Amino acid sequence: MGLSFVVGIMVVRHLGPTGNGLLQSSLALAALLAVGVELGLDGVLRREIVRTPEGTGALLGTATLLRTAALLPAIGVFAIAYAQQGNGGPSLGFWVGITLALPLAQTAEVWFLATGRVRTDVLAQGVSFLAISGLRVTLVLAGAAVTAFGAAAAVETLLIGLVLGVAFVRCPAAPSRWSWDAALARQMLRDAMPLLLTNLAIFIYRRFDLVIVANLLDAHAAGFYAAAVRMSELGYVAPMLLLNAWFPLLTRLHAEDHAAYQASLAAFYRKIVWAGAAFALAVTFSAHWVVRILLGPAFADAATPLAIHAWTGVFIAYGIGRSQWLLLENRQFDGLWLACAGAAANLLLNFALIPLLGVNGAAMAAVVALALNMGLFPALSPRTRPGWVLGWRAVFGLRP
Repeated sequence: MGLSFVVGIMVVRHLGPTGNGLLQSSLALAALLAVGVELGLDGVLRREIVRTPEGTGALLGTATLLRTAALLPAIGVFAIAYAQQGNGGPSLGFWVGITLALPLAQTAEVWFLATGRVRTDVLAQGVSFLAISGLRVTLVLAGAAVTAFGAAAAVETLLIGLVLGVAFVRCPAAPSRWSWDAALARQMLRDAMPLLLTNLAIFIYRRFDLVIVANLLDAHAAGFYAAAVRMSELGYVAPMLLLNAWFPLLTRLHAEDHAAYQASLAAFYRKIVWAGAAFALAVTFSAHWVVRILLGPAFADAATPLAIHAWTGVFIAYGIGRSQWLLLENRQFDGLWLACAGAAANLLLNFALIPLLGVNGAAMAAVVALALNMGLFPALSPRTRPGWVLGWRAVFGLRP
């Protein structure tokens, strides 16, 4: 991840604000539709593989076919939306469109994480990161145009699928036969539908602001904002890595020992939220220096949105913990209304603040919408209030 960040900074400096805005707004549009291809199945798959390991082959096979069916309409929607956005030309759109297949490429990864084989997953994806990082550095040194970096994103998607597939096949414990099960498909879709809608809403209030900036302002402004968000999202890495290590334990304890489960979940909340706060505080006091050193004077306007946006990491970390509580307690519909409320708040704040404050307004909208979604909205419902109490008591070191 560190190498990916360094290479990403090289790409941003090379493309400049306008080129970076064209690339990142196109990738954000594709990522939104890739959420639809993923179908919300990752969380359900991980839960069911832990609970019923004997059915892993049917789970993985059914999920793969469901995602393949979702990919085709997603490509059509992307082509129409990209043409209306009118940025970057058809060649960039073609290559970025291939990234819609990323959820298919990552299906095997769910099995690695659900069975605690994190090391195997990291090593497999590390090969992809090294290869793609080398390709991007080569493109920078060659002075390549923005379309070439869209092609690199497409190659990355294909390579991740290839490397994870090889690692899966070579693992002796992996199920050798995948199968389709129509009844299981209906059950998985029923369980995953709230998660899919939740993920779409979450994407809107976490990433869609870049698309709004590109349309309300221009690609130049989107380039500043995308650079700030990229550096800010470094604060999300530690919580996500801890989640991958913690999820199997939380799932087992939830079924076996409720008191131990609550204690473990509280410890998880505390570690990830305070890690996010430490990162945000450090970035706040160093943003102008960091932008000047890493991105250069052309990106000076990215410093203030970076200092603001870094505080999203505190609430994103809390949201990672809350999402596990909602999943394990089978309260996906509660997560859905929370995510929709957060998305609505984010959209309203973006359309209100961006015309007034530019990219700083987008960063403010992101922080305020997340603060409302994590700190206020759950307290309004008796169904989500217990998780809200548990989470924030854990953050401040109180007993669950």
